[in-house]
Amino acid sequence: MSSQTMAPPNMLTAEPCFASPIFTFEVPGAEALNEALMRDIEAYRRQAEGMNRSNQHGWHSPTDFFRRPEASFQALARQINSAVAMATRQVSPKLDLGKRLYKMQGWINVNPPGAYNTPHAHPDHEWSGSYYVKVPETPPGSRSGQIEFLDPRNGVPQMEGLNSAYFVPKVRKAPKAGTMLVFPSYLRHWVYPNEQDEIRISIAFNTKFILKEQAGQP
Repeated sequence: MSSQTMAPPNMLTAEPCFASPIFTFEVPGAEALNEALMRDIEAYRRQAEGMNRSNQHGWHSPTDFFRRPEASFQALARQINSAVAMATRQVSPKLDLGKRLYKMQGWINVNPPGAYNTPHAHPDHEWSGSYYVKVPETPPGSRSGQIEFLDPRNGVPQMEGLNSAYFVPKVRKAPKAGTMLVFPSYLRHWVYPNEQDEIRISIAFNTKFILKEQAGQP
């Protein structure tokens, strides 16, 4: 058969191999929740010494967010647990979450003008994420306070000639107040400096699943 008369090949599958999904959620009633969060965060900040992790300047709370008694913290914790469950069911629909416990870790980031977070990941967890409490308005084109994710695959930059979303080396997000992101914990990310005159407030978290039988629970 002449090659000039051959039909093109039939595509059988197009698998999204090595995907790193980033889920975006909108929390209902976020305006009232955020007002309560800001009051409780300010009170907590007055009595708790900050930590130095990826944060450059600003205040990083202790990692006890999910154990705190504040009603606003507990309300957001429930929303985070629901979002993590939805993300897990999306990527692993056969996983029995009823047999697993959530081991949660969370902390508050308060970034004044000039503060930022250096590139980092969150080892020893499955999911990480961030909820945005206060996000200053930024001018068009500004990257102030944006979170940027870095592709973990080696060699991806050599694919840029394809101009494809499958092979971009970086992905930036500019979440608004009331938005929550959930992403695999291995994804390295960082936050651009806050160039505005107002503080930015976010609440970051990690999740690890533990089988109940391993924790000694029925």
